[in-house]
Amino acid sequence: MSLLERRIRLEVEQHAPGCRPSLWLARTDGRELLALDADRILPAASTLKILLLVEGFGAELEGTFRWTDEVTLQDSDRVGGAGTLQLERTGSTWTYQQLARRMIAESDNTASNILLRRLERAAVNRRAGLLGLPNTHFERDFLDFSARREGRENVSTAREMGRLMRMIFRREILSPEACDGMIAILERTSRGRIARGVPKDIPVGHKAGSL
Repeated sequence: MSLLERRIRLEVEQHAPGCRPSLWLARTDGRELLALDADRILPAASTLKILLLVEGFGAELEGTFRWTDEVTLQDSDRVGGAGTLQLERTGSTWTYQQLARRMIAESDNTASNILLRRLERAAVNRRAGLLGLPNTHFERDFLDFSARREGRENVSTAREMGRLMRMIFRREILSPEACDGMIAILERTSRGRIARGVPKDIPVGHKAGSL
């Protein structure tokens, strides 16, 4: 067991006894640092919004989607939880780019579901497969509790979500310009706990999720 793993396990034992962590870390050059139960399939919560962002940029490159297209907010679009789009006026118009920024910066569930319906769940899951993420997929909308009770869950693993972020950071998927666009959106997220201890002049792109 490496020193890093021992330190992490000690922190978990001290601050979250009984917790079973799944963790995957890599250097910016791509080398793996640590894999701790990294292949366990888990509910992905809002971290899966990163895959939705990737599909949007991929569909744009393929000519089947434009971020500048507009959509009108309907009462039926509103869901609770994170995000302020649910508070906006019915009939208000938004570009998909505006929705993507809310989806990442605010973890907006209403914006995410609108994007998921437009991009189509099957296409998003197909993208995950093409990227070599076989255990990462959508089974339901965000905050669809009835589907969750039926056993349908949005899932991933620590390794696969980490690899996806690494591919974006290293500009290894879609195009360098698309990755730059995704990074710019991810860096607009509130720094919060993930960036704690990182000097403020160093940008941090991330997406948290909770259940």
